[in-house]
Amino acid sequence: MIMERVETGKFLKRLSGVVEVDEMYVSAGQKGTRCVSRGPRKRGLKLRGRGTWEKDKPPIMGLLERGGKAVLKVAKQVSKKTVDGLMSLVSSGSVINTDDFTDYRHLSKDG
Repeated sequence: MIMERVETGKFLKRLSGVVEVDEMYVSAGQKGTRCVSRGPRKRGLKLRGRGTWEKDKPPIMGLLERGGKAVLKVAKQVSKKTVDGLMSLVSSGSVINTDDFTDYRHLSKDG
């Protein structure tokens, strides 16, 4: 369902209306693949915090217009600057729905 709504940037017009914004972290490593060149797995404590490009678990930012288009962007890390860059894809006057992650909190102040 989501993949049917994903648009590429060159064909995308601005999202409008009620727009949902969130991020997910996808493992980009070779874990779970049958790769001959990969060394043996090591057990240990999981890294704390959110994923980043450098940790081989890049964040994918998603914007979904209710009943309309969706946009997925791979980011180096989730930050206020990244979120502000995505807001250029949203028309002014739109309603943004998201979770309580700290980098989204400034959106209500910015209007």
